[in-house]
Amino acid sequence: MSQRRILLADPDVTSARALTKALRARGYTVQYAPDGSKALELSVLRKPDVIIFDEHCRLIEARNFVQILTSNPRTEDIPVLITASTD
Repeated sequence: MSQRRILLADPDVTSARALTKALRARGYTVQYAPDGSKALELSVLRKPDVIIFDEHCRLIEARNFVQILTSNPRTEDIPVLITASTD
């Protein structure tokens, strides 16, 4: 069985590192994107099994990100979990 691939899009590097470490410890492969544009690029190139997208990502808003993904046959079936920090 191959490792499950997660794309983590989060502008907060500190929280992204902590979550990446926890996910990798549980056997997931994690790709990181600091903004919506990079997340979109990696989504198309790597086709992750799931995307965790922080609503504070810059360049592409969460709603637009999901609309773009669902309009592309290559990425339309990737689940997206939108998160928000409670600063």
